[in-house]
Amino acid sequence: MRKITHIVTIMACLFSPALLAENTPNNDLDSAYISGFLAGAQLTDSEIIKRFDSDIDNEEKSDFFKRAFKTRVGRTQAVVPATFYAGFCIPEDTSEKTVISAILKEVESTNGSEDLDKASTVYLTLRNLYPCE
Repeated sequence: MRKITHIVTIMACLFSPALLAENTPNNDLDSAYISGFLAGAQLTDSEIIKRFDSDIDNEEKSDFFKRAFKTRVGRTQAVVPATFYAGFCIPEDTSEKTVISAILKEVESTNGSEDLDKASTVYLTLRNLYPCE
């Protein structure tokens, strides 16, 4: 009987953080989460842009690809911010601290939808605050 109790306790401890993480409301956003979100977005998006640019330079694209790219992505710019294709562009002269403060202020003032997870809330707020021109 003691072994079963220990096993149940261990299982509860292992799975409870995951259960709590899924149900965390958006109003628990903090600067560390937003900082990590920004770092991840900038790193992955800049790598995507680098790979995309190297693919374009290495091979000739078909007419179909060119038409599809033009209608879905639009134009390419010589130099784009890391998050250009994600739909938000943070000005270079804006500090991370300023961006984080703006996001937290916007989320608090709008009382974002409780149906959205944290990542969606931060992403949509970024797109609203820092749209690309």
